[in-house]
Amino acid sequence: MGQLFEFGCDNCGYQAEVSGGEDAGYLIVTRTMICLDCKEVVDVVVGESQQGSWGSDTKLHCCPRCRGLRVVPWPKSRPCPRCGGTMKKLDTRRVCFWD
Repeated sequence: MGQLFEFGCDNCGYQAEVSGGEDAGYLIVTRTMICLDCKEVVDVVVGESQQGSWGSDTKLHCCPRCRGLRVVPWPKSRPCPRCGGTMKKLDTRRVCFWD
């Protein structure tokens, strides 16, 4: 079961609800990435948890917001995609579980 956390930029106020790294649910595996097209931090589907667990029409490695393909892994330094500032986990509690 995957988890979402809230991250925020102290510099510009941008916020995102993402896993913050690699994560997996019952069907899919995700990785937190920056979309260079829409300038968002997003969780991108990078694979399936179990072979054959979801349809072949699901697009891997694309932004779930704009469907763009220019996504890069979100570095451990957690830069803000809007201003370049540092994003921090706003609360240590999970926002939600996902599957």
